[in-house]
Amino acid sequence: PFAQTRTFNRGASVEKRAAGVAARMITGRIPYGEIVQTRDGFGEIFQAGCFASSIAADDPRLLSNQNPEHVLGRKSAATCSFWEERDGLYFECNAPEASWANDLLTSMRRNDIDQASLVFWVMSYSWIESGGIKCRAITRATLLAASVDSFGGLGAAQAETQQAIETARAEGYQAGRRASAASKPQARIATSARKVRTQIERKSNV
Repeated sequence: PFAQTRTFNRGASVEKRAAGVAARMITGRIPYGEIVQTRDGFGEIFQAGCFASSIAADDPRLLSNQNPEHVLGRKSAATCSFWEERDGLYFECNAPEASWANDLLTSMRRNDIDQASLVFWVMSYSWIESGGIKCRAITRATLLAASVDSFGGLGAAQAETQQAIETARAEGYQAGRRASAASKPQARIATSARKVRTQIERKSNV
């Protein structure tokens, strides 16, 4: 039910010695068929074609450091392209003329920034064994955004923290309901006891 984030080293690049438009062209690939080790102890694999329907119907963006204010490109605006091949999900974008985009390009040409990440919803998956590891094979997913990241691991941590917070809230709500239900009979007993004491006191006064 929560948006997931996965980050890949050396997933994004830019031409270092190009000129003109080519000098601002950012490209990237999210690999298919490779095991990603997730923090729950299982592996995860993006299967070829898992984003096909989403790319055709949805409107994903390419971001810088997962910041929604720094949009490098958008599918519906024809400023970014997403497509699939057998070995991965690809994206390509001509970076906008903006100071933050210029800074990003400079860092990418220096190889300081080369990570790519995905923000997505899992729609369907199956369990498989691969390389002796139990893995979730994602067969269909909704692509919300791709991102060029300087430290993409923070995105995964944020996504998992959000999930933990929502889970804790749900557990706290259920615990509160159970506590409330358990306290109601006690309140009735206490009320009944007060009535009995009141009746005894009245009789004693008579």
